[in-house]
Amino acid sequence: MPDRSCKAILFDFDGTLSETINQHFSAWKEAFSSKGVDIEGDDFFPVEGQNLMLMAKNICEKYHLSADPTEIYDIKEKIYLENHEFSLYPGVEELIEELIYNKIKIAIVTAGKRNRMNNSIPSDFSKMFDVIICGDDTERGKPFPDPFLKCIHDLKVGPLETVVVENAPFGVASAKASGAYVIAVCSTVGKEKLYEADEIYPSFSDISKSSLISSCI
Repeated sequence: MPDRSCKAILFDFDGTLSETINQHFSAWKEAFSSKGVDIEGDDFFPVEGQNLMLMAKNICEKYHLSADPTEIYDIKEKIYLENHEFSLYPGVEELIEELIYNKIKIAIVTAGKRNRMNNSIPSDFSKMFDVIICGDDTERGKPFPDPFLKCIHDLKVGPLETVVVENAPFGVASAKASGAYVIAVCSTVGKEKLYEADEIYPSFSDISKSSLISSCI
């Protein structure tokens, strides 16, 4: 393995920092139900984190649904914003505060579009991050490396100085393709689906066991 350091830590948001992933699934489920389709967890959790319009399109194709994926996405976002509750996983606030204290650059890299992020995350939390990359900031989303590469560029660090914390297979693949070191947490899928990550932990509160994370705090 090449020599690595930790000057920046990049976090996925839903399912990694925030306990909102089940709320997103419920919103998708209700949106597709309005079109007569009952989606299952396997339609969402293994592929969450990818481009949201692409995910809607793929689910439509799987169920042979002729509805407009854009309309379903818009319905889903409306349902989510009307019903969401902001909640962080145990250990998130403490780690973020320690990283800031130790002058480690931190960022969020999410598939969520900026309008939704702006309207669902308290500003006092989002302001803690040096950079926030949203799903509409790059033409290609996860599993392509583009979102993480843009974040690394904006933070003015190198891939070998970057650690990514992710919960989803597409996010892990995207981060690995950027050249960063990847830590996965099993908050939404089992470790067998996160095998590409460099390290895998049961929950967010366990990631401080990583030598690279512990070196930052």
